[in-house]
Amino acid sequence: MIFTKKVLLLLLASVVLVGLTIWSVTTKPDVYAFELLYGSNICYAKNLKEHSFQPEQWHDNFYIGCHHGYFELEGVIDLPHNVDLNQWGVLIAIQASYRVYWDGVLVGKNGRVGSNKKSEVPGKINNQFILPERLLSPGRHKVKLELSNFHRSRFNTFRLIIAAPYQQLIQRPLLFTAGMYVLAGCFITIAIYYLILFIVAYRQASVLIFSALSLMFCFLTLFKHSRPVFMYDYPWHQTRLIILETLGYLICYLIVLFFLFRFRFPKKIITLIVFSVVLYWIDIQDFYPEDVYFLYIATLFTSLLVIIWAMAQGQKGSLESFIGLLPCFLSLNYYDFTLYLGFFGLVLIMLISLGVQFKTHKKAEQEALLRSGRLEIELLKKQLHPHFLMNTLTSIIGWIEAEPPTSVKLIEALAKELDILLEISAQKLITIQQEIDLCQSHIGVMQYRKAGQYVLEVNLEADNALIPPAVFHTLLENGISHHLPEAGNVTFLLTQTVDKAKEVYMFESRYTKSIGTKREASDKEGTGHRYIKARLEESFSQGWSFTSQSTPKGWRDVIEIKR
Repeated sequence: MIFTKKVLLLLLASVVLVGLTIWSVTTKPDVYAFELLYGSNICYAKNLKEHSFQPEQWHDNFYIGCHHGYFELEGVIDLPHNVDLNQWGVLIAIQASYRVYWDGVLVGKNGRVGSNKKSEVPGKINNQFILPERLLSPGRHKVKLELSNFHRSRFNTFRLIIAAPYQQLIQRPLLFTAGMYVLAGCFITIAIYYLILFIVAYRQASVLIFSALSLMFCFLTLFKHSRPVFMYDYPWHQTRLIILETLGYLICYLIVLFFLFRFRFPKKIITLIVFSVVLYWIDIQDFYPEDVYFLYIATLFTSLLVIIWAMAQGQKGSLESFIGLLPCFLSLNYYDFTLYLGFFGLVLIMLISLGVQFKTHKKAEQEALLRSGRLEIELLKKQLHPHFLMNTLTSIIGWIEAEPPTSVKLIEALAKELDILLEISAQKLITIQQEIDLCQSHIGVMQYRKAGQYVLEVNLEADNALIPPAVFHTLLENGISHHLPEAGNVTFLLTQTVDKAKEVYMFESRYTKSIGTKREASDKEGTGHRYIKARLEESFSQGWSFTSQSTPKGWRDVIEIKR
């Protein structure tokens, strides 16, 4: 690939975009859109301090997410002066069982706090508690949790304590989750549709990968936004996180695989190895909680590189994919909301790209169908040509007058050749044995029409191989039509060699006497050769080669077909 100024500018723009995205991700104050999920008037707990009731575990800046035990967590919440504080509540999200106190008054329990794993009853991962009106007043309030987390199975320092109108804490997460589940429904519908499309119509890897990717997006959306709906016990949070992490990695690989196969990128394995090394490096670094963003940034950047390569190659749909992928970087702002909208935007980009691919494929199919029809007509015209029939009928008349039994044999040979032609003319591929039968029947006709002696010798390694119809028959016709009487008899030799990579067919016309036989250059691209090339292209689409050259005693044609 030649790195033109345009390609270099695109690469530079992509690197700058990645740099800006990383800067945006690492400098924003929070990765979660809590205001969108719970409302803009929420009040966060501040000055949170933790300590253990076990004296040997007293520490400053102690995080309950790092240890099992029996703890106390306390902080303050400032309620605003300019809002109605009736029916306010507090929402707590933490991996623990706890009792919650508001200004020293017990306002709720979640599970049962215990001094060990056996005595503790796990609580829910999320819970809301309504606050008594007598405890609500503008200003600062103390909130305290007595908790235990003996069932915690993974390091996790996430904790959230907020106060807001109680109805808002209940309804807004459910409405938000409903919207996300609608998005998940779109993903699963697209996944099923393209899976069916792959099965019944388009057997292309990019279609199957896109179906699997849409399914992974659906699962990720469902599992990520399951907390407000299912309210599972906090020990299950570990299982949910493992599922989310696994789905995240699968999505990263499927996105890159889609563009690799969509644009027929040649270095797929090397690209995936390098991409895997980058993901592994991100995984072992201490980037929490921004690690998920770095994974998706690496994925989008790798996809951009593939698309830029496709643009340099002039592949259709690459420009649309490049333009569409750029806004996906902007979606990396908040994990809860814009990231999933970015996923949906990415799916739309892929839909457009596949649409362009389907349009190109459909156009190629229509052109191939028209070409196939023309080739079928051309094949019949070649054998039903008035000149061929007139000469054959003249020979039949001559043989009737001279040797009636021979004329019958000529008529039978002609009927056999035409019968085979009618049988194979509409087929795209036939067996090599059918082709040989056609060639033998044509020799049977020409033996009586011309004075020369024609012999076809065949050396096959795979007699069940498939080839386009009348390919060697056309070469045989050329050899007979260019045969001069003074050259003597003609032996046609068809040799097939087969290996794992290709099939090679060598068709030689060998004359008894060497008289410097040489075809005109114009014959090389005559009707016969154009027919052969058109048939090979129709059946093998650039996976073939055809060469033709003179030899001291005749002519040699070589057809190579990639397997």
